[in-house]
Parts: sequence; structure tokens; C-alpha cells
Amino acid sequence: MGIKFVFYTFLIEYRELKQTTLNKYTYLDETDGKRYLRRYDALRLFVGYNKDRESALVQVTDITYNEGIVEYHLGLILEKIV
Repeated sequence: MGIKFVFYTFLIEYRELKQTTLNKYTYLDETDGKRYLRRYDALRLFVGYNKDRESALVQVTDITYNEGIVEYHLGLILEKIV
């Protein structure tokens, strides 16, 4: 499966928000004590589990939270490694 097919097929990348990944996807604001989603301009996404696998740097257009799931809405492919 090629990198173009994978990243043009999936326009939203989903990540489950668990206790072990809480600090990876959120941050705690020191001023008000509330937790907020981390904002990313781009994500490096990989295809498969091999050491020399295909990857792409993909623009993030929006980030939303829906019942324990962080949704990264993807835009343009900025860079690809095949």
C-alpha cells in the first residue's frame, strides 16, 4: 500500500486519550489549572511497522476532542519518504 493511497484515504487521524498518553496529546495550563489539547501544525505519520517504512509529514488543519478520542483533521502532504 503506497503512502499516497494511505494519506489521501484517511482525512482524520484518531488517537485514544488514555492515562498513559495524556501528556502527549494535552497540556496543563498553570494559570487556570485546566487541561487543553496540544496544537500541532503537522504530524509525521508512518505506514506499517518495518524499520525502513514509508512516512509522510502531513499538515494538521484542525484538532477536535470527541468522547475520549483526539481527532487530527489532515490537510496537505508536506513531505513524503518512500
